Amino acid sequence: MDLNALLRLLGRQWFVVLTALLIAASSAYGAWVTADPTYQSNAVMSVLPALTDTEGQPQNPYDALGDRATAEIAQRLTIQLNGAEWRRSIRSQGLSPDYLIDNGDGTSGILRVTVETDDPEQAQATLDAVVAGMGEELANQQGRFELPAERRYTLDVLTASTGAQQLFGNRTRLTVSVLLLGVGAAVAVALLADNLERTLRDRGRARTAARTTRAPDAAGGWDPDQAGEANGRVGAGDEQHEEPMPSIFDHESDDVPREPADADADDLTGVEPADAPSARH
Repeated sequence: MDLNALLRLLGRQWFVVLTALLIAASSAYGAWVTADPTYQSNAVMSVLPALTDTEGQPQNPYDALGDRATAEIAQRLTIQLNGAEWRRSIRSQGLSPDYLIDNGDGTSGILRVTVETDDPEQAQATLDAVVAGMGEELANQQGRFELPAERRYTLDVLTASTGAQQLFGNRTRLTVSVLLLGVGAAVAVALLADNLERTLRDRGRARTAARTTRAPDAAGGWDPDQAGEANGRVGAGDEQHEEPMPSIFDHESDDVPREPADADADDLTGVEPADAPSARH
């Protein structure tokens, strides 16, 4: 079925399509209203190198941002804080474990933290707890080596949310999905209705044609089926005797008087017959 045929079909079934679309629109609106909103908080951090070099000389930490050490530390923090143990710790504080720490391709010291929940206050509190936990974890790992503060790597918060923002993408996707499903259902119902209508119409025409064909038989006319059955009863081995049809030449009716042939001849000549002799010898 091409597009033009489909459009004509939808036009024929406009009432079905309109009803299905109204139901789909109502369902989409209900999905939009009843869907739980989602709130997001995020932060971007960077691992900073030590403030002094190995010889104790002050250095600019941003000069060493591209070294392998900062990328390694960022990757270790990503693995540890995305683990199940840290998530259980966050949950025990009444916060949401639905957070994600991303290190990108693992070649830099940039870390991105994203928290998504249905509670804006919980989202922001979870973000603050995760950022603080990452700094504490980095400090604890370096504290085992009793390094001076100027020789330790630190975390620099580049950007951080001060409040959770509502996301409309999830609700929009849900609403659009419901609406698309409704449109598809409307087309499917229109196809079914058109097929059903065509089937019923063909059956009605067939019944009408059957009644028209059998009408003479009901009135006492010739029935080809009965004639076929009668002819079929006459078999090759059956002995059928038919009475001969009577002819008018086979016998003369006694009710019709007949005159003598001679009288007829005399009448034709106009001569009266003479007395016939009583006997001939």
